Amino acid sequence: MVHPGKKDWWLAGLLAVISAAQLVGGGTLVGMAVVSREYPLLLPGGLLLLVGGLLLWILFGTSSEITETSLIIRSGPIRWRVPLDAIEEVVPSQGMGGPVFEWNLGLAVRGLRVRYRKKNGHLSWPIRIAPQDRAAFLLELSERLPGLEVKDDGSLRKPADHGVTG
Repeated sequence: MVHPGKKDWWLAGLLAVISAAQLVGGGTLVGMAVVSREYPLLLPGGLLLLVGGLLLWILFGTSSEITETSLIIRSGPIRWRVPLDAIEEVVPSQGMGGPVFEWNLGLAVRGLRVRYRKKNGHLSWPIRIAPQDRAAFLLELSERLPGLEVKDDGSLRKPADHGVTG
């Protein structure tokens, strides 16, 4: 099932304004380049259009999908596939900051931090996501992965004998 990404209003608004400014600026530069035949303006105009489009893609293309074998995390052009059986923990997180090394693919302050084991056995850096309906996401994940225990803090973790290290 696909779980759309939650977007805090202030962050979505900020991304929308920045994207709109870049698209307008890029369109203006491209238009000026074509009309006045100042072709060097095509490069910065094209870059502004590209970045503005990428920001819109992130704004409207952020989701998490739980399939039979994987958790697929999407944030614009970024696609992250995590094998379900490799997930060690899914922990609620508050705030945009976190560990020094964390992939933040959520557009909300309240999110979930996912850790999994890579093929070499080491723990991955945490991936931060923010499903719109956290409870439904956690419920579906716990149903797909009976090996994860539901803890009192609302997290899903492998039992203690699998200890999270690394």
